[in-house]
Amino acid sequence: LEAWNKLLQLPQIFEVRNHLEAQRAIRLGKEFKQAYILKGAGDEYKRLDAFKNNNTAFIVPLNFPEVYDLSDPFEATQIALHRLQHWELAPTNPARLAQAGIPFALSIDGLKKPDDFLKKLQQAIQVGLTEEAALKALTHTPASLIGMEQQIGSLEKGKIANFIICSKPISDKDFKVHQNWIKGRLY
Repeated sequence: LEAWNKLLQLPQIFEVRNHLEAQRAIRLGKEFKQAYILKGAGDEYKRLDAFKNNNTAFIVPLNFPEVYDLSDPFEATQIALHRLQHWELAPTNPARLAQAGIPFALSIDGLKKPDDFLKKLQQAIQVGLTEEAALKALTHTPASLIGMEQQIGSLEKGKIANFIICSKPISDKDFKVHQNWIKGRLY
């Protein structure tokens, strides 16, 4: 029991498969007086009102649906409307969370190729996510979700120096990473 009680002091992450499971996890957390960090599915935009009023934080994937092949008219009619809607709205999910004031961190989880992360991030920025909100979701918010904001998450004296130096803002498709610093060492 002593070990269990120590674990309860750590941030609790609850993985959900959709916005309905996220709502169930929130109700479960209330029952046990526990605020979970929800590892979402990318469809949180469907119930922002339910998440905004519950002090909920998310880890959001950038694994947006692939473009559907609509070249065959018959096959195009077989795609469900809710799938087409999600294909269109999924890239706006981070922007909608930011606009609603819901804290979130971004994740590469679910991406077929981790190298696509920056491309997906730029796509989210193109459809409304501000650069400031994107950088916050990559730095400050993850640090604060795990209770490490005194050591990481921003560039301040006394904190661990993890940062990159780029040629242009991350929203620019032509940006290049010049330097990558981890724990104060250049890689």
